[in-house]
Amino acid sequence: MNFLKKLDYLMEQKHINKNILSKESGVPYTTIDGFYKKGYSNAKIPTIRKLADYFDTTLDYLIRDEITDVNYGKTQSYSKNAQNSSYSISIADTDRERSLITGFRQLTTHGKQMVECVLQKELELQNDSKPQIVTALYHKLYYDFPVSAGTGEYLDDSTATIVQLEIEPPRGTDYILRISGDSMEPEYCNGDYVYVRRTSSVEYGDIGIFIYAGNVYMKKYTPEGLKSLNPNYALIRGHEDMRCLGRVLGVVEGEVIK
Repeated sequence: MNFLKKLDYLMEQKHINKNILSKESGVPYTTIDGFYKKGYSNAKIPTIRKLADYFDTTLDYLIRDEITDVNYGKTQSYSKNAQNSSYSISIADTDRERSLITGFRQLTTHGKQMVECVLQKELELQNDSKPQIVTALYHKLYYDFPVSAGTGEYLDDSTATIVQLEIEPPRGTDYILRISGDSMEPEYCNGDYVYVRRTSSVEYGDIGIFIYAGNVYMKKYTPEGLKSLNPNYALIRGHEDMRCLGRVLGVVEGEVIK
């Protein structure tokens, strides 16, 4: 279920339309209507957060494309105060089906996607249809400016959008950044996108995202300070005002669709 289908479902549950949603959430009608006409891949995070707050759900629920709990064919929305509550299982034909439904709901997102992929393949074979390549698009936050691998750039939610990834990101990925500069070559090159896990600390030797003096840097964390992989760049020595924003998990594989 994608963002628009979730939005439709949530509006249906509250018996409202786009016009009422705009007035009560504070999100302009043209913005909401634009999601349906032009797509939502460039939706700003503050805008989606307003919608999440209005529907008493979470930002993650709205932006993550995944199969949610099903009860008589209707998708359940997740409330901020009830994300961990157990949902009743709809009437199934056999106890085995009930067991399968229960097990499916306990899987991680990756596990559910694997089950869905196998199910799709089996249905194609059963219907004697030609096997199709199942393409899943994974949605992640993207800060829409180049994080400097050289001199630093500022990072905040006002620049955040949602992008689609062709290849599933590593477990723990929270957002995507783009590198500007050559100070982290040869491992990370100018223009590369990187997976980042949000964390306030990293181990020595890790590549991290750090904020210092109002700028954001991608560097290697060492006992002496922040080090570039390119020897032509000087060490940024450790300072008490330096703060870690995340750990780099690697270079993004496949296309980043904005």
